[in-house]
Formats: sequence, structure tokens, C-alpha cells
Amino acid sequence: MKSEIGDAVPAGSYQILGVTGPTILVIPKYQIVAVKMYNKRYNYGGANYLHFLKEYSNRVADACT
Repeated sequence: MKSEIGDAVPAGSYQILGVTGPTILVIPKYQIVAVKMYNKRYNYGGANYLHFLKEYSNRVADACT
């Protein structure tokens, strides 16, 4: 199964993606909501979009520990 959530993110977390680039990551374990904003359609990194989304969520989770 392909997931945009990184391996460092605790179970029970979720991420919401928008068409103009916003990413909202919710990590209940750390009581964190992280928001990344863009204002451009389809700028997720092309074929590597899963890599960049996982990298973002891993960085947020690492910053919480």
C-alpha cells in the first residue's frame, strides 16, 4: 500500500493533501497539527511526490521527539 505518511510518524496519525499544495499532518500522540502551504496546482514533486511527502512528515515527527 502506498502511503504519504513517513515511517517516523507514530501510528494513528494522518495527513490531508489539497489540490493547490497544502499538506496538513495530524499527530495525535504529540498533540501536533503541522500545516505546509503552497498556492500552485500539482507541485508535489512529480513522480517523486510520495518521497517528498514522507520526508515532510518524518521531519515533523523527528522534531517532536
